[in-house]
Amino acid sequence: MTLIDAIKKQRFASGMIIVPWLFFIIFVASGNLLLLDYIHVLIGAIWTGTDVFLGLIFNRVIKTLDGRTKYDISQRILPMSLYFIPSATILTPLAGMILAIKENAFNGLSTEFIVSLFVIGIILLIISFILILPTSLKIRNLANEIGEEVKFAKSSYLLRKLTIYGGIQLLFQVIIIGFMAYLVVF
Repeated sequence: MTLIDAIKKQRFASGMIIVPWLFFIIFVASGNLLLLDYIHVLIGAIWTGTDVFLGLIFNRVIKTLDGRTKYDISQRILPMSLYFIPSATILTPLAGMILAIKENAFNGLSTEFIVSLFVIGIILLIISFILILPTSLKIRNLANEIGEEVKFAKSSYLLRKLTIYGGIQLLFQVIIIGFMAYLVVF
């Protein structure tokens, strides 16, 4: 990778953090609930779509690839798994919580329902920051490994873990989306 490629990659990765948070801050400061709802739903949908891709589609595809291709893909998937997923894991529930408080959505709900929402949110945070982020950091460090076969074997193993974590995260996202649908309807 050339220096220019590294700078472009870093700018893209930084944008995956800065742009959503910038809009979030602007929308919260504006006090406009429609805009806040927009960022909550949009980032949440992109995050869920990312996990659909990782956990369902990509999981099947990587099984058919050779070691070099898996390694190359592992290096290119990093902006999403290293920057976007952890950022979306904080931003999406935070925007949702602000919306729920401002709209009094928790009024009349059972304590168990509210606790369940927070538990699922914590599980999503754990998956992102204890499983996906460290795995992504290990993938990033593969470039320092000596020997192609070692890189290929490790990238295959780490990509497999990443797809499993994406699938688990997707499961909990679908559950919390069900809770949100309940909140909206009732």
